[in-house]
Amino acid sequence: MKLLTKWLICFGALLVAAACFPGQFSVFGGIFSLAAAATVLWLVNLAIRPILQLVSFPITLLTFGLFSVVINAGMVRLTDWLIPVIHIRGFFLCLIIALMISVANTVLAVNRRC
Repeated sequence: MKLLTKWLICFGALLVAAACFPGQFSVFGGIFSLAAAATVLWLVNLAIRPILQLVSFPITLLTFGLFSVVINAGMVRLTDWLIPVIHIRGFFLCLIIALMISVANTVLAVNRRC
């Protein structure tokens, strides 16, 4: 159930970003392309992000955890690179999408503990 929730958060964040930034976040192919992008983002976060967090642990300590947001934005950019039917213009938008995913994960994790 937790994995499905994380996928839904990725999908929801990409859907909101596509609605909020129509000129900077392009999706060709509709909702199915967005679902494919959410799946790839979910898999990238599941497989590659833990390795990068381990490697960048000293930098994350020096920046008091803020570098983890940059890693998350890099995962969004990697998803953009892997899926040719979506296009995200600029690293700043990737950073905003990563923050949206992080906030949603935090809010839902807090609600699940109560």
